[in-house]
Amino acid sequence: AELAKRDDTRVRANALAVLGRYNPEFVMERIASLSESSDAVTRAGSAYLLGEMPGHAPVLKRLFRMLEVEERTGVIKQLAQSVTKHAVPERAEAVIGALHEMKRRVTGGKVALVAMLLQEVGVELGMVETEVTAVGERHIAAVAAAAPKPVVPQSTPHAPLPKPPVTFEPV
Repeated sequence: AELAKRDDTRVRANALAVLGRYNPEFVMERIASLSESSDAVTRAGSAYLLGEMPGHAPVLKRLFRMLEVEERTGVIKQLAQSVTKHAVPERAEAVIGALHEMKRRVTGGKVALVAMLLQEVGVELGMVETEVTAVGERHIAAVAAAAPKPVVPQSTPHAPLPKPPVTFEPV
């Protein structure tokens, strides 16, 4: 744990990688600040660490949040590698579903990146494109079904508007 507090980024990253296997909560607390660093190398290091901690829902959330906002190519590549490390059958729906959700939110080049990641994750899992799409759509439908329904305010009944009188004019 002392090594995880060192100033040397590489020493700290290696220490956190080892600790992440045994105490992911401890590491997640430290990665939060690393993943938001202004230094691209530090952000890439935190992306690498997140890839070394498969099986923890907060890890995937952090990876996807970083992927959505990251601009630097090197960090994006590391994030993509880390996402694919999480592509195992037990977490297929979580990974594919989150990527499908992200694909609906992002714009520009990020759409192509997410599409490529979906394809890569599918290959890693031995799935064809239609299976990946079905898993993603199923996830999105489940999220939508679980979301709280918007409350539509009930309108108060109003008295009907009076009808104008009908008049006939002689011809």
